Amino acid sequence: MPTETAKFLIQPPPDLPRAFALEYLENCLRELPLLKAAADASNFMRARSFGHQMKGNGKPYGFPVLSRMGLAIELAADRADPVGLAREVTALEEYLTQVDLA
Repeated sequence: MPTETAKFLIQPPPDLPRAFALEYLENCLRELPLLKAAADASNFMRARSFGHQMKGNGKPYGFPVLSRMGLAIELAADRADPVGLAREVTALEEYLTQVDLA
């Protein structure tokens, strides 16, 4: 994770161990290539699943932006919109390269 170049520093919720939030963020980064592959293949069902999980898990781990991005991915996949899905996945990738824990 790019600590020195992070533009978005997130404070995990006080009742959540920092290690859990860090693990969640690392999982998002590990799963990003799978999401990108699903989007590239227009596998809307798989992309929707990724978005749905992110929507549900982002906020509890201290990443409400990831929850909103997950919703956008889920909705683009529901519409079977390859252009919109690609746009949302690119936005997610950009965010993930700029976020870190405070």
